[in-house]
Amino acid sequence: GGRPFLGALEPLERGSTALLTTRSGRGYHSLLEVAQGGEQLEHFHTYVPLRLAPAPNASSHDLPALPLHTDAGLLLALVPAMWVASPSDLPFSPSSPSDGFSVEGAAGELLTIEPESAPSSVVFVVGEGWGRWLEPALRGKLRAAPHSLAIPAG
Repeated sequence: GGRPFLGALEPLERGSTALLTTRSGRGYHSLLEVAQGGEQLEHFHTYVPLRLAPAPNASSHDLPALPLHTDAGLLLALVPAMWVASPSDLPFSPSSPSDGFSVEGAAGELLTIEPESAPSSVVFVVGEGWGRWLEPALRGKLRAAPHSLAIPAG
């Protein structure tokens, strides 16, 4: 679960005031309360690469299935993709670090997860809702992390 991650964020909490208050007046005083009381959206996405003529000087992994973007939620937990070339094929691992999930760092650099560590990884990112609803009640700032997905060629 997300308890260790939320525990690492506890120093951001102010403690005495509610982080969020519902319209009916119920207050959430910790990030753990927000996570446990909030709506959890568990779902899967399927992406298929576009079959376009390659651009001049394009590499085989210049096929972003999902360009850099941020999500609207408070907190997202992303697990590794299962790569399958067709419904009848067995899953495979991407061979290039530029294939798969990437996050834009604070300095604008694109950070990737090495393919050999991806199967055991969970990536947490904050969404736009964090800054909108939680950040005003917290001690520090976190930015919504732009992230993208590139599909391995082949």
